[in-house]
Amino acid sequence: MHGYCLKMRKPNPRTMSDKEQLKLKNYIVSINLHMARLQRNNMESLQRWKEWAAGAERRKAEDRERTKRLKELEELLKVGETNYK
Repeated sequence: MHGYCLKMRKPNPRTMSDKEQLKLKNYIVSINLHMARLQRNNMESLQRWKEWAAGAERRKAEDRERTKRLKELEELLKVGETNYK
């Protein structure tokens, strides 16, 4: 595209043709849409990670409860065995 390059200075719309200006506007719009999509995907990914982390914490708590209950049952079983003998 004549009159515009990312590494060059800012284009001067007065020296650009209408077709070049339209190309530049479309290019800028496409970049903005792409950035918006990336940001949305990033937010969705972050939300999924938060949900996964919350689920992991919940599973850890459930495992702790299960382990605690298992130990209580083992203690009851030991007490029952000693009483039975």
